[in-house]
Amino acid sequence: MARHYTQSNEKDFEKFLNQHAKKLGKIKEKKVREAREQAAGRAAALDAYHTWHKNALAQATQEAPIILDWVAQFTKTPLWGKMLKLSPHTGNFQISTAIEYACPSPYAFERMEHRCQAFYLDRTGALSIHQIQKYGESYPAYTIELLLEHAAPPAITSLALSIEDRTILKIIATALNRDLTEE
Repeated sequence: MARHYTQSNEKDFEKFLNQHAKKLGKIKEKKVREAREQAAGRAAALDAYHTWHKNALAQATQEAPIILDWVAQFTKTPLWGKMLKLSPHTGNFQISTAIEYACPSPYAFERMEHRCQAFYLDRTGALSIHQIQKYGESYPAYTIELLLEHAAPPAITSLALSIEDRTILKIIATALNRDLTEE
């Protein structure tokens, strides 16, 4: 196409280049505008998520001791402990007692390398426990998913224990009367 215009007079060729330059300019402007809008949208979404996360963590902080108490009663094992701490680096909850054999260093809790059994709160409001990994080996562990009810007064509406054989036991529990009812 360029060869065709080079064989025409210079004004036609210049007109051709100008038209395409304008087209490219409009495309670039559109792309830049879209990128800015997307970035603004992402920033707003991220801000909203951080606000939600902060509120959810504050709620879970209040409920965590009760949750751990329920789990300890149900499993009849000291593994779960009753202490939960919030990592300043990841914003995640981590059990800080009774699993020293899995994490020799308390600082390992800060790194979230799945070497420890750890609670974390994800953006769906699920609170989970990961399996223990020690010296590169995976050990069977419970996975606990908690659906948090974001309403006052705070309540745990369901607690699902998923065991290695995929057996799932659902427990209905509330923070009001601390009852455990098997579903």
